[in-house]
Amino acid sequence: MLAVKPLVWWLATLSLVVVLRTGLRKLFIFDFISCFIVKDFKRLDIWRLSIDLNKKIYGIARGFPREEIYGLTSQIKRATISISSNIAEGCGRSTNKDFVLFLHHAMGSLKEVECQIFLAKELGFLDEKEFNNLSDGALALGRKLSGYIDYVKGLD
Repeated sequence: MLAVKPLVWWLATLSLVVVLRTGLRKLFIFDFISCFIVKDFKRLDIWRLSIDLNKKIYGIARGFPREEIYGLTSQIKRATISISSNIAEGCGRSTNKDFVLFLHHAMGSLKEVECQIFLAKELGFLDEKEFNNLSDGALALGRKLSGYIDYVKGLD
């Protein structure tokens, strides 16, 4: 793995020089390097933030009423898992267009979680501090995810 990094950086530098000298906007090798760096989901901040949100949701959902185990508790857990799963699945796709599609699915699941967090607060399952903690985490993830979608779209 260590031998790959210098090669990758050398190829990226070489392709950047070619792009600057020739004025080309796209270069196959440059796109290849970009995809190589982008698609390791375990290294993505958005994936790590989604895992952090998973942990918070699971911790707080333990305190939801027992009668909600097949309702809101199950739904919010499934939706939050869907965020990180869609990011990971998108990384396994062969094109950036497909990757962006799965990032959009992750964003949709995040909005679903935001709605369920609000509902949990309205039903009295969350206090103000828990609500703010979860909402802030979801908002931060949403901003980073939106920026990352724009970044990946720009690679095409």
